[in-house]
Amino acid sequence: MESQPTGHPILLSSGDFAGRQELALAQLTGFEEDLASARAFERRYLPIAVLTVLLAGAAFYIFFTEKASVWVGVVLFMAGWLTGLGAVVHARFATPTSLVSGQPMLRFRRSDGSNEETEQIYVCPDSRTYFRRVTSGPG
Repeated sequence: MESQPTGHPILLSSGDFAGRQELALAQLTGFEEDLASARAFERRYLPIAVLTVLLAGAAFYIFFTEKASVWVGVVLFMAGWLTGLGAVVHARFATPTSLVSGQPMLRFRRSDGSNEETEQIYVCPDSRTYFRRVTSGPG
């Protein structure tokens, strides 16, 4: 059985950290923002983003130059679009790892944020660090 984190009351409120718990930034007093872990989390999606752009670019090249069948362009475009969509969905539900402690971080929805966007807060109780990511914007 996994032990619960100690030392911070908000992280002791429930054993189910994978749920849709909410957390306000003010509740993270004593925690430091971990920008290196945030960059590492975002950086792991760079190759997928490049692949998406290349597939879409190849599709548009085929459409405008007519070097191959239009269906080849459609297939390349759809492959690029689905690759990008898959990366976005995966990033939304992925669990980052803290570079400080090496432990998986806990995900919370920010409760005191703007109503126009959804922001996730990733917290590592072991290293007392966190970072934030906007996962959806207005609309």
